[in-house]
Amino acid sequence: MENIQAVNISDTDYIKELAFKYQDLNQKKQEYDKQRKEVRDVIKNTMSEKGIKEFDDSEINIKIIENERKKVDEEALLEIIEKHNLDAVKTAPDLTKLEKIVESGELSQDVIQEISDCIKVTKYEYIKTKEKGDD
Repeated sequence: MENIQAVNISDTDYIKELAFKYQDLNQKKQEYDKQRKEVRDVIKNTMSEKGIKEFDDSEINIKIIENERKKVDEEALLEIIEKHNLDAVKTAPDLTKLEKIVESGELSQDVIQEISDCIKVTKYEYIKTKEKGDD
């Protein structure tokens, strides 16, 4: 409360002005992001339809980059690792080590299925553009 009382009228007007400006910029950002995503999707779809992974000319370079995200149910995975006495734990499941164990062929299909049920992989694509001549 002391800070509020110490603020004079011109400070509150300034804060209010900044708050309105912030709100306006936030709205513009949302509109900008929506338009940017629409343009990105058109570029991505057009390039994909034409089988183009990278477009490169004297003015701009555009790449479609494919990636994937893994979402792990660590609690369930730790239970499976402990249940089957697998050496694949640090403070959390060691996915690299676990992957090697799975690839070694030592595990049954059931165990592999239990493990894979704990790991969700999401593939996604994004585009990367770079104007030339700005280097």
